[in-house]
Amino acid sequence: PPKDDKLNASSYTSDIFSLVGTVFLWLFWPSFVAGALPSGPGQTTALINTVLALLASSVVTFAITPMIENGKLTTVPIQNATLAGGVSIGATANLVGPFGALVIGGCAGLLSTVGFTKSPFFGDCDTCGISNLHGMPGIFGGLVSIAVPFMYHGTGLVAANQAIGLAGTLAVACVTGATTGFILQALGTPEESFTDDTFWAECDDKGIAKQ
Repeated sequence: PPKDDKLNASSYTSDIFSLVGTVFLWLFWPSFVAGALPSGPGQTTALINTVLALLASSVVTFAITPMIENGKLTTVPIQNATLAGGVSIGATANLVGPFGALVIGGCAGLLSTVGFTKSPFFGDCDTCGISNLHGMPGIFGGLVSIAVPFMYHGTGLVAANQAIGLAGTLAVACVTGATTGFILQALGTPEESFTDDTFWAECDDKGIAKQ
């Protein structure tokens, strides 16, 4: 679809709603990470570390974005990069200390913010910022899980196993992602890709609402 399509843009209303969604995700992300752990000190540690990582990525995002965007905060990094700490801490939330959680979250926030503002990877096809929020911070978190056994004793992690898991995940993601892309490419793209009218029967008062 053409990038310059007039409907291929955000609006004030959609940005506000998306930020509400970010707040909900931020609040519930600790339960995403720690919910599967058995009740006890490990789960409590995971909850605290996830909050610390999210705080760190949020602070870094709000600090770095104006430096890159001519002194202004922009919506997309705030929507997404503030959550990057929660992505990266997932594999090690119950294993690292508070300082480690802050470092992991801060680095993830930096990676994600630069990704959303500069689009160094997959900028032409990653329309939803999956690489910048889940890809780069996720890979960073996987690399951290490989390093943790050398930095913290008694974690139970085996660096080689973590490396194999990361490599396997990347391989599966590449194969399934490429397969999905080829299928979608074969199906073709509608001419009017950015209007609901292509797929939905729209309400009769659409024109009135626009006025």
